[in-house]
Amino acid sequence: MQVSPSGSGTVSPASGWYNAGSSVQISAIPSTGYLFKSWSGSGSGSYSGTNNPATITMNYPITETANFESYVAVTFSVSGLSSSATGTILTVAYGGTTYSLQYSNLPFTLDVVPGSTVSYSFESPITPSSGNYEWFWTSTSGLATAQSGNITATQSGSITGNYVQEYQ
Repeated sequence: MQVSPSGSGTVSPASGWYNAGSSVQISAIPSTGYLFKSWSGSGSGSYSGTNNPATITMNYPITETANFESYVAVTFSVSGLSSSATGTILTVAYGGTTYSLQYSNLPFTLDVVPGSTVSYSFESPITPSSGNYEWFWTSTSGLATAQSGNITATQSGSITGNYVQEYQ
């Protein structure tokens, strides 16, 4: 069995000889700044897909390649709120997954493939668990400036929703 990385990362186990019919678990470990994307395998019993770790069956000579991609880190946070804020404060969507984030989930860092689109939306108003006030969104700073929208992630950075407390 031949196992190798494509991109920046390591694989285990090392390439070597294995008994016919044996099952071998393969793992891919990305280097800092990289994500594991997929396995590309060839030979009877090989594996191609996104499972990590994955298991192959040694029925024939097998070649497995772990594919890694670089990423940028986008960190979402808020200012002006306190832990008494209730409900969803921020919604983030990336790669088919939507994250509904409450105060306790922030800051939130998302590893994004460069050039990918990330959608976000800061809620307003935000209510406290008790009290006669609310928080209203006032601005967004960092990689974005609107209350909601899409960004194309080309560099690591942050997006902060800024809030002000208001009374009726």
